[in-house]
Amino acid sequence: MFAPGIGTGWSTFIPPHSPVDVLNYIRAKLDGDSDLPPIRPYARGFDGTIETKEDGYVTIGRAVKKSGKSLEIQELPLRCWTNTYKTTLLRMRDKGVISGFVENHSSSKVSFTVSLGPAQLQRMERSGLETAFKLKMNLSTSN
Repeated sequence: MFAPGIGTGWSTFIPPHSPVDVLNYIRAKLDGDSDLPPIRPYARGFDGTIETKEDGYVTIGRAVKKSGKSLEIQELPLRCWTNTYKTTLLRMRDKGVISGFVENHSSSKVSFTVSLGPAQLQRMERSGLETAFKLKMNLSTSN
């Protein structure tokens, strides 16, 4: 059992892994294969991307351009909670980076519709919407 506030957050645990990858790994191990398949992080219902990097993984949310002046953030990176991300958008609004945003969440999906100027949107598209809107987060596979 963990003491309250110590190690009880999901960020302190090793992330779940793909059940198919785990099964393939165990089969290869039992067969005595020397080239074992990787076991990748996995989250049921996650519509973003999980990319491999040298020292772990990076999870990437999803932002889709809706018009010349708006976009929709349809997925947040793993371990990024909706209220935490709302604070990020509020800071961007206060700094004048975006005009505003509307929350359209359901019980199972996140959805922020973000309004901004056409020039700002084009500039952010060039740098990558996921980068501009801080939708990339490192994911450690150890605790």
